Formats: sequence, structure tokens, C-alpha cells
Amino acid sequence: MISIPPTISFPFGKKDSELDHFCDWIEASVQFKVEELSQEILFDYLKEQFVGIDDNEGNRDDCFSYINSAWNILSSRLNSEILSSNIVIEGSWIKRLKIWNEAIPHSFCLMLSIGPLFSDWDDTFNNYSLQGSLFERFTVQSVRRYYFDWEYFHTGWTHYKSSLFKDEVPVLAAKLNEELHAHFHTLYANKEVKDAGLDIVWYKKFPDTRGGYPTYLAQCASGKHWAGKISEPIINQWQHIIDFKVTPTKAFAFPYHLNEMNFMIYSDKNIGLILDRYRLLSADFNGEWEDGGLEEDLLKWLQPKVDWLLGKS
Repeated sequence: MISIPPTISFPFGKKDSELDHFCDWIEASVQFKVEELSQEILFDYLKEQFVGIDDNEGNRDDCFSYINSAWNILSSRLNSEILSSNIVIEGSWIKRLKIWNEAIPHSFCLMLSIGPLFSDWDDTFNNYSLQGSLFERFTVQSVRRYYFDWEYFHTGWTHYKSSLFKDEVPVLAAKLNEELHAHFHTLYANKEVKDAGLDIVWYKKFPDTRGGYPTYLAQCASGKHWAGKISEPIINQWQHIIDFKVTPTKAFAFPYHLNEMNFMIYSDKNIGLILDRYRLLSADFNGEWEDGGLEEDLLKWLQPKVDWLLGKS
């Protein structure tokens, strides 16, 4: 087992977020450390880690009740339709199918979720521009498997791209066969604007130049403060940057899991397409990736994080 993050404590928390962290820890332990894990083995491990968990009937029942709640969540997360999931639930056992470096998509999303639960993650790994750039590329790779004949445009303005907002927007508008809004010239063209909350655009062109194409404007949030970006991109703001003939659809991608209740809550806040970890992993990553260097870049990013995580075991 990997070390238990400080966000998990006994008596076990009743908040959804604490149970989700517990599930992420179980999932990460199987993905990166142990090949398989049973509920009984998990109970014995928790008994060693926490004072107050023992074979007393009441304590044992409380602990197993929490473990069963986690198993129910994991069973719904890791269903057979999640094509790129590397972990399966079989009765009271949870098992991995391949070692972590043969299941890069699942390892990448899981590391982005479990790593920040440890207090030294931010100080140890603080290249957020690289992390964000990789997650944007990963999101495109996933979305391509559903919108396979659509076109894609990266707008994530990091230090890995030298293009400025004022230069990128006219390129995007031309690709969409749309005009720049008058406000773009007065409000944005001469100001240092980062990205206006937009990282990726995907759109389906028709064989004409009239614009009005089906278009998604997406924010990709790979960090632990993703919830603060759920409102981005603001469609109304972008309608004053590009004069869209048809209102585009908003999308939000992030590597965390949303349970049913939180999915409904954030769907109301987002008013667009939400792509959480298991929606991203529901794409089939087998075969050749359109982004040919992405898998190698993800492995290079992952290796020191996995070594760091295993060092906590």
C-alpha cells in the first residue's frame, strides 16, 4: 500500500470528498503498488495504521461499512464501459490489469488526483505549465475518440507557446469562418490577456464558409483548485471576442472523479459538457495515438512522481 494521505483519518470522515479521497487512495495503491487488494486485507492494513480500529465487533463493523461504501463507489467508477480503466472490481477484490507504465492514461489521471493529497506535492513538483500542457494534450487525445472527424485548436497560452492572445484569436476566428467582435479590438487587442479561460476548441466544419459550426470551447483544469475554474470559459465573454453566428457549447475537463450528486451540482454551475476522469478514460486509448509523442511525454512526467509516491510506502 502507498502511504495514507493526511486527508484520510479515523474516525472516518462523513463528507463525500473524504470518501472520494479514500477511494482514490485505494485505486492508486492498486495501480502503483500492490497488484490486488481485498476488503479483508484492507481492513488489516487500516487496523495497523489507526488507533481505534480493531477486531472489536463495533469498530470492525464501522470500518467495514466505510470500506463497503468505498467499494460501491469504486464499482460505479470502474465499470466495464470505461475502456481505458486499468482496474477492475471482482467481488471483495480490486485488481489491476497491467503495471502502471503499460496503462499510462489511467496512471496520469490518477497521479494528478492522488499526488496533491500529500502536503509536499506542491513543493516537489511545481512545473504547472508542463502539467497543464500535458493534460490539454491528453484531453484532446481522449475527445478525438468521440469527435473523431472534428477539427481541433489549442489555445492554452502557457510559456510553452510564444503566441499572444491577440495573435491567436484572429487565427481561431478564421478557422471557424467567424468575424472578430468589435469589442476584441477595443478591449483585448492591445492588452496582455492570458487566455480568457479557453484551452481547447473543437469544431465540425461544413463544406462551406458560412461559419455557424458546432463548436466546443473548453477549459482544462489539471490542478487541485479545479473547482475555481468551473465557470470558465465564460461563453458571454467569448461572444464579445468572436462574433459567433451560433452560440458555442462550453466544456470543462479535469482528472478528478465526480460522484452523482456533485456531477449534478457542477453541471448546473457549468452549463456545458463535463469531462471528469472516467469520462476521459472511457475513450479507447489502444492503438496509435494521434498525438504521437504524448504517451512518451506522459511516461517521462509520471516516472519521478511514481518513484516519489512509492517512496512513501
